[in-house]
Amino acid sequence: MNPPRNLNIDTNEVVTVANLTPFEYDMLSTHQIRILVPDSTDSSGLSWELKTVNMDDPSLHFTALSYVWACDTHPDTFLISCNKHRLYVHYNLYTALPFIARRYNSNKALATPYWIDAICINQADDEEKTSQIRLMNRIYRQADRVLVWLNLTDNPESQAFIPRAIELLPLLVKEFARSRQYLETDADARLTPDFVVDRKLGYLGRRGWEAIINLIRNPYFRRVWTVQEIALAKEITFLCGEHEIESQLIEKVVYDSWHIRRWTLYDLTTDKPMRYTGEYHNDSNIFVIRDIIKYDGDEGNAHQAIRIANIMDEQACSAPQDRVLGILGMVSEELRSGGAALHMYTSITDLYTRFSTLLFQASGLTKTHWWFYMSMAFRKNRIEGLPSWVPDLHHNDASDKRYVFDNMMSAQGYSETPWQASSRPRKAAHGPRPGEIILRGKLLEKITHAHPEVPYGFPVYTDPPDTTGMKWLYAVVAVIRWEHGLSSSLLRPESSPAVDRTNEQRCHVSADTYWRSLLADCTKDYGTRTQFTLGTWREFQEQGQRFLALVPMLEQLKRDTGTDPWGLPNWTESEEEKETMKCFRDKSHPVFMFMVNLSFTRDHQMVNTNNGRFGFSCTGVQPGDVVCVFNDSVSPFVPNVGCFYGRGG
Repeated sequence: MNPPRNLNIDTNEVVTVANLTPFEYDMLSTHQIRILVPDSTDSSGLSWELKTVNMDDPSLHFTALSYVWACDTHPDTFLISCNKHRLYVHYNLYTALPFIARRYNSNKALATPYWIDAICINQADDEEKTSQIRLMNRIYRQADRVLVWLNLTDNPESQAFIPRAIELLPLLVKEFARSRQYLETDADARLTPDFVVDRKLGYLGRRGWEAIINLIRNPYFRRVWTVQEIALAKEITFLCGEHEIESQLIEKVVYDSWHIRRWTLYDLTTDKPMRYTGEYHNDSNIFVIRDIIKYDGDEGNAHQAIRIANIMDEQACSAPQDRVLGILGMVSEELRSGGAALHMYTSITDLYTRFSTLLFQASGLTKTHWWFYMSMAFRKNRIEGLPSWVPDLHHNDASDKRYVFDNMMSAQGYSETPWQASSRPRKAAHGPRPGEIILRGKLLEKITHAHPEVPYGFPVYTDPPDTTGMKWLYAVVAVIRWEHGLSSSLLRPESSPAVDRTNEQRCHVSADTYWRSLLADCTKDYGTRTQFTLGTWREFQEQGQRFLALVPMLEQLKRDTGTDPWGLPNWTESEEEKETMKCFRDKSHPVFMFMVNLSFTRDHQMVNTNNGRFGFSCTGVQPGDVVCVFNDSVSPFVPNVGCFYGRGG
């Protein structure tokens, strides 16, 4: 394969390498690794010398290179020279080698050799790979520095902007802080992407922003294996081409980088607005995990491992075993030795079951983190053969998630009374059957009625967010109709006596229990702290029915004018119609905020129990399912679907 054009490498040198014989690795013994230095007779940066060293040597110094192996846009491999023999490497590493060679040669007196996994480990020897993977914890901890390669941009014009992009990173940090404040103080800001950024950034242009995105929204931050490499490092330097960036600055700017989806930017060639449309991912996860490793060791390694597993759920990996091996590679020898048997797994389901059992038995008092991990087991799509309590640690597509525990925990922060289902100490134990774990707890009651799932189709996260069109209109209609049907079947007439609990078919609840359960007992709006009351819900119901009566008129206006009537200001014919439209169009109106806050019960079903409770559980709950409380849990559970919240009874 010819070298990429953005490296300006002489093709004659590639032909020379192609004529070399294949490189062959020598065997490694215990605690041995290989390290690299550039070939002093070569100027291309693609010829290297590899030697074997012992990690126990006190004089050993080296720099570890961290990078993303795979590149979707460049799947081919490229030739390099290793000890005067040919070796193939992937695109991202191939582009990095000339730059790190020049970095080494620019100051040989202080330079240290490199450890690069793709070259220093024999990738064709599975036994060696397994042995070296177990050493990676020590390798990255022992390295003098970890050098992070952020790749080159695909467009040379964008790459030319990298120095300017680095200069603007401190301004980005300031603008992210201003953007956060805007989101927290402006009611419209949470739904409208109209933050006007500093002109130096807003008018940087498409190529300039491609350079910035390569630095702060890089695929590097989303991979499983790169987490370990950052988390264990003594010192970190980021590198893009020949340009270095301080790790503290990258961490600050990556932390808030997702805010740019709401920024108003301009394409200099057309002077038209443009928006960042990248896939959502919390790129700061990699730094959060580094802090867990550095500062959160008091409660034990299993506690760290569970916290890391919860966060790494969003990191991408190719092989289903990588997430487990990556987590084990970050914790200390104490837990890794306890999990040595994991490397003898017979299948992926066996690996996940062994790993989860190890964590549960060794975790101690992890409280929320423990239950968050367990809640990951309740997904719509799972590999077959897993015990019901074991998470599928590979299928982490965001579209497959039911925002179960995170929604409930978010709601807990705005609830008047903190939730704690049980304060009794718990300890997990092996069950008598394979894949079985025993948790002490108490069976409470049975589900008698499972109502339709909460609809939540508000298109507020599209790009640009559609908060003025027919999509929003029909999302509002769906919520109003769903709530009306639910309340009609549930609400007990105020003059009627208490529920007859001997009749399991009765599912009436009080109005107070009903509206609070709709919001997971969150009586304040997340952003504005507006107080919700029984009156807010009653107004939502009343105005909702009036709004439904206006929908045919809105649809006709759309047909007549070709314009989304949601934003037309003067079509209403009465003050009552104006007030109704205000309730569902004005983002600061309590009715509007009440409707939006139904997101706390998104991906859930409202349910009734035989003891007269009304609440919600994950989608998929069925009449006859049992609600139980495990000792020390923060929420009740329905064992086959997950968390449960209920009131009344």
